[in-house]
Amino acid sequence: LAPLAALISGRMTRPTAPVTFLHNLGKLAPNLGSTAIIGITVYVFRLSIILLVGRVLAGDLFTAFAIGGLIPTIYNSSIGPSLALRNHRDGRKGMAFKLISWLAPALFLFGSAITAVALCYPNLATLLNKSPNFWTSVGLSFSGGAVMIVALHRRIMMLQRNMNVEIFGSDVLSNILIVVVIPYFYYLLGGRSLEGLYLFSAIVNFCFYWSAQRTGGEMKISRSLEKAKLYVIGGLVFLPVFFQLGGSVLFRDSTFVFDTGLLLKQLPIPVSVIVLFAGILLLGRFRDAHRSLTVFFFTALTLVLAALTVQEPGGVTARLVLMAQYLLPALGLVLGEMYGGAVGDGEFEKACLIVVCMIVPVQLLCSWAQGLLILTPYLYAFSIYQHLHYVSVITVMVYGMAFICLWRPRGRWKTVLTILLPLMAIYAGASYSIEVLLILFGMIAAALWIPEPAVVSRRVAVFLLVLVITIGVSYSLLTKMADQGKVPQTLSDILEISREKSRLASEVLSPHNLGDRLKHWEFHISGSLGGFKEFFFGHAQRPDRRVHPSAYNYYLDLLYNFGFLALLPLLCLLIHTARSTYRCRATLRVDRFLLAAVLGTFVIFILDNSLKVGLRQPYPGIFGFFLLGLLQARLGQSCTDGTAAIRDHSPERDAVGE
Repeated sequence: LAPLAALISGRMTRPTAPVTFLHNLGKLAPNLGSTAIIGITVYVFRLSIILLVGRVLAGDLFTAFAIGGLIPTIYNSSIGPSLALRNHRDGRKGMAFKLISWLAPALFLFGSAITAVALCYPNLATLLNKSPNFWTSVGLSFSGGAVMIVALHRRIMMLQRNMNVEIFGSDVLSNILIVVVIPYFYYLLGGRSLEGLYLFSAIVNFCFYWSAQRTGGEMKISRSLEKAKLYVIGGLVFLPVFFQLGGSVLFRDSTFVFDTGLLLKQLPIPVSVIVLFAGILLLGRFRDAHRSLTVFFFTALTLVLAALTVQEPGGVTARLVLMAQYLLPALGLVLGEMYGGAVGDGEFEKACLIVVCMIVPVQLLCSWAQGLLILTPYLYAFSIYQHLHYVSVITVMVYGMAFICLWRPRGRWKTVLTILLPLMAIYAGASYSIEVLLILFGMIAAALWIPEPAVVSRRVAVFLLVLVITIGVSYSLLTKMADQGKVPQTLSDILEISREKSRLASEVLSPHNLGDRLKHWEFHISGSLGGFKEFFFGHAQRPDRRVHPSAYNYYLDLLYNFGFLALLPLLCLLIHTARSTYRCRATLRVDRFLLAAVLGTFVIFILDNSLKVGLRQPYPGIFGFFLLGLLQARLGQSCTDGTAAIRDHSPERDAVGE
């Protein structure tokens, strides 16, 4: 209220130009969003700690965080903006830089000294009737305060340069990330790990502000380095390599269907989780991802609202953990739109095709070496988690996208795609899924829709389609025959293991029949429509997994657990995407990159997740949302200026190839 009081009293000069409400509201919207998400996540942050460690220990932690954050709060609220304004008027940056240069190191050293005393001399730390753990948290918070001052200084500088969208994106991602990781800190590292949460939050804020300021300042980078970065991010988002926080680094298990035992340390975590955050920090194109940031912001907002509105005693922690399971993959939406804004000429499809060339032949050879006709998860050096559930669908779909984008009469990728095609047909047959075969057939058939000579002549296309169907169906029938024992006696011993794995696959991949699936759908639909609160905010308790192991539909699963409000942001984005795609329908015939992204998004969001809950799983969820974000960027590029149609249909470019 202080600026308003100064304005009314005449101490501040009133603007002479007319002020429009909507224009200024649009300028303020990112700051309002930042304030809202900070306030909400601080509340959830404290609530999570209270639920995990109890009120007494949580009170000590909050006190320690407040002591360590006192100086950064004063700097951010008064000293920092005043110095920034003075430096802006004087045209030089002297006093603010000098203050940061001595205050931050001094605060960090002071905090390190307190931490060292608390750890090395616990008896001395109890002189003020506080435990050594409390003083350890105070020391770490002081050190975190030093990092936070530097981070907030960057934020103030961005405010001076009107980088509101970058600040909004940084605040949304950093604060939600901090809230999401609290249960993982506690269950993986123990209760004492919460003592360093303020230091962790300061580092996270610094990283995101640094990324936003660096990219918003239009830092120059060589094109070769930029392309290398895009290749690495695109390939690693798709790479089906997993690691575990407990045991060996890489996930290596020969079990056909791995059971985590509901232990977080046993959960195979994909490499794409690390790439998700590293990619956002490296790209930092928050202004290009404003739509994805808005959707992610409202998704987080509605999930938190549902988690706090509908709760039962002892069930809030489980709701917060479940909320993190939905939010983490949705971050891929932001990375995908950033990536799409930076990508040039199909780096994503090329990087993914390279990964397919490395994974598919090796997995087939390992399957045959282990006496299996069906795909094996065990590749000796590492294992692929949920290899039949989700990875096979994504692998075949990615190959189809690469086929549409990279097949050209004289392109060097044509040879790779041709050699890989029969292997992909066998891979689809070995996946024990009709869905995978249909996806491979449909993606290649879609190439016929693009006019010649952009992709492939019709005669060659018909031959390739017949080849895929023949090989894939034949291999799939052979797998079925092995399952039923209808093979020659000489092969019966060899295929005994394969029969067992095939039966296990049929039990795991889907319910026993369509009637069972309909029962699960009916249960979740009737539960969601059971009342006003259940429809809009979901249920406090999840269904009994022994009776209803899954909703077999991502949208029903989200609707049942968190209600319609949590589902609404994603539905709005999908409707907007469908409308934009319809408006660009003429461009689809000549822009193969856009066509590939549309088909891939359709497979993930309409086909696959109407029958599964893959968008809630880390690997398929991150990849699926990444693809949706990539489509947002390509729709904006193709339908705004129409240059993609000319670029992709150029005969000279097709003649040159790559």
